[in-house]
Amino acid sequence: APYWKLEDPDLVAMAETQKFSSELWVILGLYLVLLVAVLLHARLQHLFKRLCGGAPKVDEEGPGVLVNHFLAGRKLGPVVLGFSVCASMFSGYTVVGIPAEAYSQGFSAWRWVGSCTFISIVYIAYAPRLQFLSRERGYDSILSFVHDRYGVTEPIKDLLHWMMVIVVLVPCFIYLCAQFDAFGNTISSLSDGEISNLQASFFLAVLLALYEILGGLQAVALTDVVQGGALLTGALMILVLMDTHFEGLPYMTHSLEASSPEHVQVMDAGQGLSWAEFWLGVGIQRALFPDYPQRAMAASSQILLR
Repeated sequence: APYWKLEDPDLVAMAETQKFSSELWVILGLYLVLLVAVLLHARLQHLFKRLCGGAPKVDEEGPGVLVNHFLAGRKLGPVVLGFSVCASMFSGYTVVGIPAEAYSQGFSAWRWVGSCTFISIVYIAYAPRLQFLSRERGYDSILSFVHDRYGVTEPIKDLLHWMMVIVVLVPCFIYLCAQFDAFGNTISSLSDGEISNLQASFFLAVLLALYEILGGLQAVALTDVVQGGALLTGALMILVLMDTHFEGLPYMTHSLEASSPEHVQVMDAGQGLSWAEFWLGVGIQRALFPDYPQRAMAASSQILLR
């Protein structure tokens, strides 16, 4: 039996048939068009600079081609940087895994909220200094810090360089696989199996490659603004939908207390300790993933990171 009754006939029909209306595909299509428009904007902006003689050059006076492409020329402002860092904190697991965890386990899903706080604390601890070093010493990638700190002058021949490449790539590969899996499963479910997981994942791979090759971090950061706005709007809409379709949060809470009290039961001391371990582990690890230091190095000033 459901925890609460669905009052909207459309929601009831959708839940019973497990099919989605055409309006959803229109929204997804418009979202895709918006992402492509952002990519074209970033690419045309770069080409316009080149035509006007403002394209970056690989020398000591300019930011360089690599810095312009991978670090957005170190010009990410407060709005774009803020949304980009916020969007980096979310992933496919946020959309697919955490709701499923909350549905099956209830209160324990709140551990992810605490982990976000620790991620922010760790990031604020190192990001301003890294931005300063990046600008002063001309870093063009996250490995530039390692090369500078340990005096690596010939990365191709240096064992530390290749160890760091493996340390960075392996976790990122696992993380990326999880994103493809979440995206493929979501699209497959929305299409009622008409689009397979593999087809959806391949489409995502093509889109990511185009963004990386043509747009660089500037285009990616601009899409983060779009995605961050969508996430913020969706989160706020939950408050509206709870009142319009589910009779409000108090009713939902009382229904859970009556039908499934374990979903709202406060944890014991042992579970609380496991939460603390989870916060520390996820907070430290996630804040050191390459996308976080990359955005710190791409910030236009230290003040934006404090």
